[in-house]
Amino acid sequence: MRAGGRILLITDDFPPDHGGIATYLWELYRHTPEGMVMVVAPDGPGARRFDAGCGLRVFRYRRFSAAPLRYAAAFCSSLRVVLRERPAALHCGTLISSGLIALALAPLFRVPYVLHVYGTDLCAKGRSRLAQWLAVTSLRRAGSVVGISDFSLSCAARLGVKQPALVKILPPVDARRFRPPEGGARASLPAVEAAAGPLLLTVARLVPRKGHDAVIRALPLVLRRLPGTTYLIVGEGPERNRLEALATELGVAGSVRFCGAVEDVVPYYQACDLFVMASRTLREEGEVEGFGIAFCEASACGKPVVGGRSGGVGEAVVDGVTGLLVPPDDPEALASAITGLLDDRERSARMGGRGREWVLNSLDPARAAERIAALAAGAAAVAGEEGDAPRSPVSKAH
Repeated sequence: MRAGGRILLITDDFPPDHGGIATYLWELYRHTPEGMVMVVAPDGPGARRFDAGCGLRVFRYRRFSAAPLRYAAAFCSSLRVVLRERPAALHCGTLISSGLIALALAPLFRVPYVLHVYGTDLCAKGRSRLAQWLAVTSLRRAGSVVGISDFSLSCAARLGVKQPALVKILPPVDARRFRPPEGGARASLPAVEAAAGPLLLTVARLVPRKGHDAVIRALPLVLRRLPGTTYLIVGEGPERNRLEALATELGVAGSVRFCGAVEDVVPYYQACDLFVMASRTLREEGEVEGFGIAFCEASACGKPVVGGRSGGVGEAVVDGVTGLLVPPDDPEALASAITGLLDDRERSARMGGRGREWVLNSLDPARAAERIAALAAGAAAVAGEEGDAPRSPVSKAH
């Protein structure tokens, strides 16, 4: 067995970066046994401060703006760490490029690798034939392919990954951080100090797949029934100008607050009355929501949720229990779900309570980390038993 079964996580997304993948990997790996996990990740603002207190050994590479240079820097950094530390297994946070790095390093150093997959990474269109072949090859040669939902695993299976390599680990949520408010949650948010009516919230990057525009299109219908409703949008992205113009065109600009990227999203979850994200599938672009961790963060804060019925969202929103699923591009259905929950406070409170209970029971970070450690133990055993290139370890985590 190599170095006590240590893992080298190679990833393009890791804190202090924001985003679903960075959050997922952080919560998944930070609860593993001390000294088990090392990380290769890109540098950036705040990285040194984060690394000093995160409890993991993090090796940073320069985040070049040009993708080829960035991938080369990631490969060289990973190679140096593997040569020096000899991990028992490589874990890849993204299919492109860390999956390709593992595809090169794993046979060279006779170590197995685990590959995390999500949704859009498996469905993306527009790759060259070579890039698609490399992506599929890295999937099929992985010891384990860890998906965040049944949907993401089904996408991997369609690309040729077979049992027992497929493993599902739902994104964990830190329920100690994401918790119901103790009172006066709105008082801490300047963005809503003048809002007297209900608060809707979306926390997501401003891209078409997240469906902010669908909520804005539903807002005039919501305001007819519930005047004074305010829609908070936390996040940044290329869609901001278009969304602002849409809100103005529909006459609801005064009811929409663009809060930008924020350091701490918890107060926003705690202040809102309802979390809504009308995630949609963009088939031509190959973009889809693999799960939707923001729904679960809202649930952990005791809030009811409304989600777009697409991709893996049905596993993040338990329809009729923790929230409601609706067609993402049907403004009337979306408005009906929103107003129905805002009108029925008792039902909303019940869904919020069940949502937190579900998070506590199903998305515990410590239990998820145990499963990652089990994969590492299996990988180390395989590496220790075989002198040739390792076979796929049989995972019991699915």
